[in-house]
Amino acid sequence: MKRLLFIIFSLFSLSTAQIDTTSLRYFPLENGNLWEYEVYTWSEFGSPRTSYKLKTVIGDTLLLNKRYSIVAEKVNSEYIHPEYFRIDSSTSIIYKCFILGGEDFDYYRLNCTYGDTALQYRAAESKYFPYRCGGVYDDIYLNQETTTKTFSYQQGLEGYQYDISYGLGIILMQESDMANGTRWKLIYAKINGEEFGTSTNIGKENQKFSAEFKLKQNYPNPFNSLTNIIFFLPSNDKVVIEVYNTLGQKVETLINKQLNKGNHVVRFNSKNLPSGIYIYRMKAGTFQDYKKMVLVK
Repeated sequence: MKRLLFIIFSLFSLSTAQIDTTSLRYFPLENGNLWEYEVYTWSEFGSPRTSYKLKTVIGDTLLLNKRYSIVAEKVNSEYIHPEYFRIDSSTSIIYKCFILGGEDFDYYRLNCTYGDTALQYRAAESKYFPYRCGGVYDDIYLNQETTTKTFSYQQGLEGYQYDISYGLGIILMQESDMANGTRWKLIYAKINGEEFGTSTNIGKENQKFSAEFKLKQNYPNPFNSLTNIIFFLPSNDKVVIEVYNTLGQKVETLINKQLNKGNHVVRFNSKNLPSGIYIYRMKAGTFQDYKKMVLVK
């Protein structure tokens, strides 16, 4: 009996030891984390252009019984282009879901070392690209001592590269050919409340949390069965979000409970409803707002 218990304990210890928590810090996905990038675009047909993009983790959602973090770009006060990432802590693989409710794909392999190949699925080409880890080195980035891994892939005249740094995330993304190219370079990050680098106005704007309630447009819209609704609370409050048809009949209550201040995401599954226009209403304290969404099946 003691031998059996020893074997069970040994197997359990082995399985828990296989979770590589160090590698997971190369892609920190805690809610509220944000990254500001300088985006430099060049082309032989026009002048180079520099812009700034800010991405932030606005919450998480449950898709097919899997928990996904939602990373969205913030433009003024709106969140656009949400991306859905899932961490497999046992393999240190980041999966990305391109279609709500659909299959997810390998996107980043965080535990790669020099010479390893990391597959990355690109939805535009509907295939995996084999990125090679060309280096793992100690680095100082945004005045932070870190370790950086660099990955690259060459296909004819086209070249792709991304670098990830421990505790910071993606610090560089670049793709180019003989005539055009785009480079995303991290200039500011806020990870678990700690700030690195220097933000531009777009970053500073996003550090000032709004003092107002906000109900965002659902995404995607129009949608087929699944969509997400994003809202912001300036303080802890009870929130009620309900969905109505065009006859004014309530068809579903999405949430009815006390929530903490900050950004939140609620998922709407309309599998039992017919196509058409629906209205979702949010109430919190004295705040009330409505938005229209279109269900297409």
